[in-house]
Amino acid sequence: MLYRVIIFGLVMTIFSCKSMTHPWFKSPDHFVEGNKIEIQYIKDEYKLNYISKLEDIEYIVLNKNEAEKISVDLINTITDESYFIVVRALYSIRGGQYSAVLSNNNELLISYRVLAKSNYKNNKDALILQLKELPKIVYVTSRIIK
Repeated sequence: MLYRVIIFGLVMTIFSCKSMTHPWFKSPDHFVEGNKIEIQYIKDEYKLNYISKLEDIEYIVLNKNEAEKISVDLINTITDESYFIVVRALYSIRGGQYSAVLSNNNELLISYRVLAKSNYKNNKDALILQLKELPKIVYVTSRIIK
């Protein structure tokens, strides 16, 4: 009986990890702790263009005018010392929440979490962030919480 429970657990783990196989999925091997970063969303008419530009790079640096042009919301905290970047993101199904954290070592973690009853494939997305320094590495995760 214990053997069946272990096998069942292994099978369920394999199927639940399916969402991690996306090429953009990059999970840190350590806990990323830092400051929460405000996320700005990209207008629909610009989103696909930026997603395709992010195919081979983790983020794109924008100037202030570009960021204002493609952002859904007016960016209120614009300063001359800031970098604006469009960064990779993943989501499984809409209705969840993104979060962005930048560590003191300039590691950026973009994560998406959603409550759902079953697994869904990950979909590409792009977000705008305003940072004081550019990230050294970008981690992108997407989790379904059952």
